Amino acid sequence: MNASKEVSMSFMNQPIVVVLGMHRSGTSTVTRALQAVGVSLGGRLMPAVPGNNDKGFFEDLDIVNFNERLLSAVGHAWHSIRLLKSSDVDRLCEQGYLKEAIQLLRKKSQPGQIFGFKDPRTAKLLPFWLRVFQVGGFEARYVIAVRHPLSVADSLAKRDGLAPERSYLLWITHVLTSLRETSEDSRILVDYDAFVAEPQKTIGRLAGFLKTTVDTTDQAAFLRDFLSEDLRHSFYLPQDVWSDSAAVELAKEIYTAISDVARNVEADKNFDRLSQLDRWESEFSRIQPLVGLVDLLSSGVA
Repeated sequence: MNASKEVSMSFMNQPIVVVLGMHRSGTSTVTRALQAVGVSLGGRLMPAVPGNNDKGFFEDLDIVNFNERLLSAVGHAWHSIRLLKSSDVDRLCEQGYLKEAIQLLRKKSQPGQIFGFKDPRTAKLLPFWLRVFQVGGFEARYVIAVRHPLSVADSLAKRDGLAPERSYLLWITHVLTSLRETSEDSRILVDYDAFVAEPQKTIGRLAGFLKTTVDTTDQAAFLRDFLSEDLRHSFYLPQDVWSDSAAVELAKEIYTAISDVARNVEADKNFDRLSQLDRWESEFSRIQPLVGLVDLLSSGVA
């Protein structure tokens, strides 16, 4: 029996909630709401940054720093568009990051609690983290935050000066990886705009998904002190994605297919009928050499 299997067998299954999503997709809002349904976010959260996330990121600093190290180890950055390869995952595991990740999560997880974390980098690194959860014996459930790609592009242009074409490709990388890698796991999609419009309905969906109850006191604090319409600096209807010539066709097609899923019904009941998931992945994989060139040219400009 190898060391990885020994580690897995020595640890009782521990529930963990992982929030996935593209940068600027409302992952902070969704993660804060998880506290109202019994999820612990730990005690080392990234502080708020005025003009960026005024009310907080709700990201564990240790996990964010660890993810940055993972990306650097395989020559990626948070804004890299190209997909993580299986050889990248193998290299990370061989370099000791697998064991370190398991130890990090066990340190964060407490018996009798459901620990949850979010960092948009996790979506890009999900093939590695899936191995961590499997070997470490964690029972992972996924909350995938979905936001209109035009809103994401607007936000990244304002914050980071990214061209919209690049933002749309980044959006595809994060969303497609999240959908593919969790296709056989317990997951729920949450539309950010629908959440802001009907927060209590979404919190109820989250509680039902996690089989927990709503802490009405914390929910009231969330609604009163955190959630407000000014969190959204842009708003688009789902069909508006087809109006932007900068948006690649694949981004338009993916968002059109998943927007109703994220607003109304559970993910897997719909994606069982979405045979295009394989086609999306195949189409994006075929342009990875071009995507790699975009990353290379972008890093040169930076």
